[in-house]
Amino acid sequence: MTFHQDKTTGYRHVARGWRYPDGRSGGERFALHNNKLYVADVKQLVVINVKSGKLVARYEADDSKVLNGIAINKNGKVFVSDWTGNRIYTLEDGELKIWLENAGLNSPNGLWVDNTHLYVASWGKNPKDDFTTETSGNIKKISLKTKKIETLDQEGLWLNMDGIARYGKHKWLVSDFLKGEILLINDKGHIEKSVKSKKGSADFYYIPEKNLLVVPMLMDNQVIAYRLN
Repeated sequence: MTFHQDKTTGYRHVARGWRYPDGRSGGERFALHNNKLYVADVKQLVVINVKSGKLVARYEADDSKVLNGIAINKNGKVFVSDWTGNRIYTLEDGELKIWLENAGLNSPNGLWVDNTHLYVASWGKNPKDDFTTETSGNIKKISLKTKKIETLDQEGLWLNMDGIARYGKHKWLVSDFLKGEILLINDKGHIEKSVKSKKGSADFYYIPEKNLLVVPMLMDNQVIAYRLN
């Protein structure tokens, strides 16, 4: 697999200029499901109808610290990470409820879910004001049934992970925010490919059917798309 910056897709736009239908700017992470856009916004989850552009629901999580990553499974179950709160919330019966709270989540950021497990891109222990950490981040594999947390091996690499997505059956695409890299990691923790992007490479959106990776650059107010070949 190779990364090629794609300048023909129309995905190179202002990254942080998105606004709610009422005109307020905001939003940390986004997920799309059944024509609804789910937005994690610090202490709330906002849902917007894509076709009408109208805000249709708002779910508060007053005890959260920084709601961040979102993953939605095929059945529509919504998972939301609380980055510095070391929590995972789920949306149940019209409420955001704590599904898992554990320091072992290691500052959970990006999320990816299948039928049996939730995968977490962790940032690392105790993020400081400059976003550096006491420990490396890593990929966490959490059983949806038992909530058991496993840490996937990554050969001693130091990473501050932001985004995560499955690539094929046994590989992962992850972004390292501080190093400004996009990496392809196999199930043994070995980096097979990497591309140097920019510091601030945040939680991305991967479109498998188009081999397209769309990466917001948090510190540059832009979005860059990569074609994966």
